[in-house]
Amino acid sequence: MHRTLLWTGKGGTGKTSSVANLGPELAYRGLRVLLVGFDSQAHLEATYGIGPDALTVVDALTGEAEPHACLHEIPLPGSTHGGTLHLLPSTRRLDDLSPALAQRDYAALDELLDVFHDDFDLALIDTVGALTPISHTAARAADTVLFVMEPGAYEALSLGERLGEIAAYRDDDAWRMQPLGVIFTRTPRKSSAMQTLREHIADAENFGADIYVFEHHTRPQSSVQTHALQGRPTVLVQPDSNVGRDYRAIAGELLDRLVHLHGEQNA
Repeated sequence: MHRTLLWTGKGGTGKTSSVANLGPELAYRGLRVLLVGFDSQAHLEATYGIGPDALTVVDALTGEAEPHACLHEIPLPGSTHGGTLHLLPSTRRLDDLSPALAQRDYAALDELLDVFHDDFDLALIDTVGALTPISHTAARAADTVLFVMEPGAYEALSLGERLGEIAAYRDDDAWRMQPLGVIFTRTPRKSSAMQTLREHIADAENFGADIYVFEHHTRPQSSVQTHALQGRPTVLVQPDSNVGRDYRAIAGELLDRLVHLHGEQNA
């Protein structure tokens, strides 16, 4: 099971919405997908209508429940060609585990996901934007990181800072994850700001690394917010909306990136 963390340098960029929408699209492509909630706000869980009494990642980490019992299968309409979608939900109780996560050298989630290694093809991990014991633990569990951001100067600054942190922790052998690329969200198709930032990020001299910028991005549309209200992500509620089509294209590009990365590692 490959593990990809969707992250950013700041909140409110559409990170959780991207996890919620990319999961079904990748499952429809035949992948066995695990969504991992690791954010005490539990917005991903609200998207899928997971109630407060459900077993969560906290129960699995503390040994209060068997890990597989904490998985929640998400039914998908139509044919998935063998693909499946499950959610390992978070809870507001996750904040209470911060001291314990640090005491375990931030390896708790990494060890937990080992239990599901043969059950899934891909895990998408959602966590907080700031670097905290919770997001540190999520980062240690990931093989790759996919940045989700809106085009802007402050967002670019945050991305640069986050890339610096990743490089430092990789040098210390604390993290193994590699940057997978950048996805822009809520951006007009013809945006001069996006094009300028795309070129800026793609220039390795600006960020100290060669960062892939996804060709596809999500456009502004109010329907991107409807999944939380209806308990379903936009790709399931309004699959033919602009946002639904955008996430479908991003999922295809993401899969291509993962195949490309796998080929490079085996070369």
